[in-house]
Amino acid sequence: KATAKHIDRENWLFLGRGLNWPVALEGALKLKEISYIHAEGMPAAEMKHGPIALIDKGMPVVFVATRNSQYEKVLSNIEEVRSRGGHVIAVATEGDEHIKSMAEDVFYVSDHDHGPLPSATAERLVARLTDALNQRRAA
Repeated sequence: KATAKHIDRENWLFLGRGLNWPVALEGALKLKEISYIHAEGMPAAEMKHGPIALIDKGMPVVFVATRNSQYEKVLSNIEEVRSRGGHVIAVATEGDEHIKSMAEDVFYVSDHDHGPLPSATAERLVARLTDALNQRRAA
């Protein structure tokens, strides 16, 4: 359902802070590799230095928003994207109820796993679902 809304969007943005920045890069790469859709991954801290201008109504923006020392700053970035009409898809820590009020779609990862691997797995899921929808649409 989350990716079905955006199957016709030509540009996606993946954002993360700290250790989640490489996860955002990986998510963008996977979407490009699997679905042939343009995607960029970048540090959320740099969003104000240019990428924010690319966000328009309905643009899918995937945030790696797991609970860590950067969480509050990521929430601030999410607010900025929402104020520009972007569609927020969050990869969040299991049990994070607050993120539901800020993101249109949420993919949860276990709070027992530390490090970027669970988030990267969730982003691969986003890429694969998008590819499956692309193939169904083309058929």
